[in-house]
Amino acid sequence: MPKRKSADDDKPKKPAVNEKTAQNADKNSVDEKPKGDIDLSGSGKNSLKKESAQEKLAAAPVDDDDEQPDSRIFKMLQGMRLSPEEARESAVNTRNLLIESWNSRDELYRELFGEPAYVTPGPYAAPKVLRPEDVVLPEDQEERGDTGDPGNPNLDEQHLNVLVYAPDPTRPYWTYVTAGLSSPWLQDSPAEVTGFGCEIMIKAKEDMPWAVQILRTMAFYILNHAGTLSPGVRIDLNGPIIPNSNSKLTNIFIWYPDDAPDCWYYLPSGGFGLFIAIGITPDERKFAESIEEYGTWCIQQVLRQMGHDQITDPYRGSVMDQEGIGLALLKTKSFADNFRENVAYEPEM
Repeated sequence: MPKRKSADDDKPKKPAVNEKTAQNADKNSVDEKPKGDIDLSGSGKNSLKKESAQEKLAAAPVDDDDEQPDSRIFKMLQGMRLSPEEARESAVNTRNLLIESWNSRDELYRELFGEPAYVTPGPYAAPKVLRPEDVVLPEDQEERGDTGDPGNPNLDEQHLNVLVYAPDPTRPYWTYVTAGLSSPWLQDSPAEVTGFGCEIMIKAKEDMPWAVQILRTMAFYILNHAGTLSPGVRIDLNGPIIPNSNSKLTNIFIWYPDDAPDCWYYLPSGGFGLFIAIGITPDERKFAESIEEYGTWCIQQVLRQMGHDQITDPYRGSVMDQEGIGLALLKTKSFADNFRENVAYEPEM
């Protein structure tokens, strides 16, 4: 089970993650809107950077004694067409890595969250083993008159699930976690970052469909823009967090979840970040934007002090209307200012 927080965690202080890493992630936060102007390409400073295999190969020192890459890898790096045998080998390697990584992530989730109450959509199971003779190549599809991917046994395991965990005595809220963004769908060997480099979670007071819908919407944009999300990002939902409702939560931000203390985890296929999406109101976002550099961290601390922690309650009012908010804002902003002046810009020895 994940490590629980102490009472001191409600005080404004440095996050459990390395402070400079957390604050700098927030410093680079961007405004994202799900209407075509999203920057999920991985080019932003706040995004998880993926170094291509070509860049790594070009940067590696040349040694005549080094073993040269096999012809299959060389052709892939050069964008050359693989022979049928090489293509089948690559497909089998991809599937084997997918299976191994799926099992590793499933074990990690069980350690962090326990057994899910349910999974949507189903089925939720490790991908099936792929034999070389079962690989369907493009030329095989043409010969059979196939015109697309549906039914292709090479792709039938490539989908995203949301695992839903019921409250328990140590975790009195519903937890929703994606499983699939970190899957090595297009890898046949380990890399620095696996898949799209992240999985996203939401915590809610009640089990309702909106949480799954939000996670799948974010996943949709990540998949379609070949990008990722990272802590510090603030996203305008362009409407209530529950569609066609009077919820005041119309924005979310991405941060480090208390339930996953390490935040960055490793699968056989590479590393990925496990992050949380938290709903906020327009005036809460406005406060975050008013803080020079560290606004997302500040609004997270304000939510903690006002009793909301990392739970998204679509029916709550704005914390700006709660009693005692003035002191909470002052304490949080003062801490951020002090950190900026005395920690963030200390010269490195």
